[in-house]
Amino acid sequence: MPLSVVGEPDESERLLHFLASSPLPGSECFVASEHFNVDWRKDNVQITFTSGVFREIFLKEVEEKNSYGKPKKNIPPGKIEKDIPPGEMRTFLLQKPSTNGPIIHALGQTHEIHLADLWAAFKKQPKGEVGTLATNNETTNVSYIRDIQGQLWAIRAYWYGFGEYWRVEAYPRMSKEAWPADSLIVSR
Repeated sequence: MPLSVVGEPDESERLLHFLASSPLPGSECFVASEHFNVDWRKDNVQITFTSGVFREIFLKEVEEKNSYGKPKKNIPPGKIEKDIPPGEMRTFLLQKPSTNGPIIHALGQTHEIHLADLWAAFKKQPKGEVGTLATNNETTNVSYIRDIQGQLWAIRAYWYGFGEYWRVEAYPRMSKEAWPADSLIVSR
């Protein structure tokens, strides 16, 4: 890695500009399928679109079997997150177009958030109010969240103000497509 001249920002500082942080409540148990459903409101949050990929990796029913090889009963479908500690949600402005790799590198150890964290932000801005997430119809909120299998994905959430609802999509972490400059990057 080349050395930086004293006083000159390194690559990660040029890529992301810190904007703000806000508290996260944490969660004992968060069931994704009880929150990220299309066309109904929970906690006054309306989501009217989730991509097929998002539904497949976070909301899909996982069949667990008991010791006799029979499916277990009463298992909620999708990802379940347990014992999420309180923390801080940090937001950064992406200074120039970038793929996920350099963004994750710039964020370092705190690049991941939980679905519960994203939901907590939605709850604070259920009708597109000003807050941690961008809600101006033009800015993408990008976060990095692990799926049911533990794979890291880029999650795009954006407020569609003309219809007044949230849209949520999932993209492979290794995608070669770049996020546009001025995207809002969300981390813990």
